[in-house]
Amino acid sequence: MSLIKGYWLSNGKKPIYKEENRKLYQEPPEAHDYVAVYKENKIVRIDIDDYSHKTGAIDEPIRGKPRSEAILRYLDDKGYKYNAIKTEHGVHIIMLLPKTLEIEKNKPNWYCAIGVKLEAHVTKVFEPMRVNGIERCFIKGSFNNEDIDCLPSALIPIQKGKNKGFLMNFEEGDRNNHLSEYAFHLSNLGLPTDHVKEVIAVSYTHLRDHETRRHLV
Repeated sequence: MSLIKGYWLSNGKKPIYKEENRKLYQEPPEAHDYVAVYKENKIVRIDIDDYSHKTGAIDEPIRGKPRSEAILRYLDDKGYKYNAIKTEHGVHIIMLLPKTLEIEKNKPNWYCAIGVKLEAHVTKVFEPMRVNGIERCFIKGSFNNEDIDCLPSALIPIQKGKNKGFLMNFEEGDRNNHLSEYAFHLSNLGLPTDHVKEVIAVSYTHLRDHETRRHLV
């Protein structure tokens, strides 16, 4: 079994020809750029670009380090199963579509429930695997690895702008009140209680002194 249905020829990261005219290969084409085509309504791909495409500078780091490192550490600490591919600017993380809160369309540059910027792709998702002649590599899993978990609630995109809604940056004295408000907000979005608790727990570690933080942010 596989998460993909085949491969398309591409020019860099983009498939060539109109979709109705593309040939679907069952094996990676030789001597040509190509993308892998995911099966519909199965996976969500989380795309994290750690570095700016324009300047090359690190973008919105977490404690001075790339966001993807923190996300991967969080997934590993919690024992989540996933596939991951290293890209030129960061990482792609592949998990099953979440059951706790539906992602109805692609979410470019949104902020997830714990306040980290990412992109979530759920419709017509394809994976550039040979880009300008350079092969990308899995750092965990493979296209044949279907033993992956649903995207955790903490990583579901919930707001477009960083300063809209609930920004997880509270004054010390108001922390408990704001966390309670945020838990209520997540519940209203449809997250089950145990998932809300995990999001709040991860968010709380973000607010603790950096020397005592153990998880993501």
